Amino acid sequence: MRHPAPTASPGDAPLPGTATAPAPAGPAAAGPASAPATSPVSSPDASPVPSVAPSVAGSAVLSPPPRVCAPVATGRPQLSVVVPTCGRPLMLLRCLSALVQQTLDPQRYEILVVDDARCERTRALVEQLAAAAPHPVLRYLRPSTGRGPAHARNLGWQAGFGEIVAFTDDDTVAMEDWLAQGLQALRDPHWEAVAGQVQVPRPEAGRPTDHHRMTEGLERTAFVTANAFVRRRALVQVQGFDERFTRACREDSDLHFRLEDGAGAVGRCE
Repeated sequence: MRHPAPTASPGDAPLPGTATAPAPAGPAAAGPASAPATSPVSSPDASPVPSVAPSVAGSAVLSPPPRVCAPVATGRPQLSVVVPTCGRPLMLLRCLSALVQQTLDPQRYEILVVDDARCERTRALVEQLAAAAPHPVLRYLRPSTGRGPAHARNLGWQAGFGEIVAFTDDDTVAMEDWLAQGLQALRDPHWEAVAGQVQVPRPEAGRPTDHHRMTEGLERTAFVTANAFVRRRALVQVQGFDERFTRACREDSDLHFRLEDGAGAVGRCE
């Protein structure tokens, strides 16, 4: 099976163990198989963006009442996709455009955008996409204060309805069958979570920057929230992300270790 390929933007200096998003050049798919690389693309600030192949599911927990810009689905979706974002509406648009065009039946999943920057442009963007049909339900959540990606992801999975939660980032582009492949991977009853590959596009010209070399480390990282699926029950068991991680650094590695220690096996799909 193939994995979606999210990409990471050089705007956020990712370190091994942090999650980055996919590039806009082609959809990404998640699942327990090899993830084809996506072609290099440029982020809104003209910086090269890496691509990732997600293949893990998870759930989330809610704190203050979220600000919701779209109605909740009448039926309960099987899968909740959580996308934290922080002041990057153009990247988010690229990410969401891939997520609303998945091969998975739109009735089977929902998308929750958690806006840690509380940005009106981001809210308007999500509202416009949410009004389109026949997309999956798309919801906008706004934390009371910006507290980092760990808090944003917890807010997202706790507000969702899916028994499986897919985590990715606003600078990723998922392959079109990413969600279908992630659900397929978690048909293995021994896995409480599964992670997929992140693919980072190579520079089209010139030598790679130090930032690009750091981002490439994501391709060798065992578990990144740019491409992860986690069962809700496992997230509940370990109480989600540790919100003492206020920056995008190591909070996903910490969740990985706590899932293995307190919930069960974490699989890996290439």
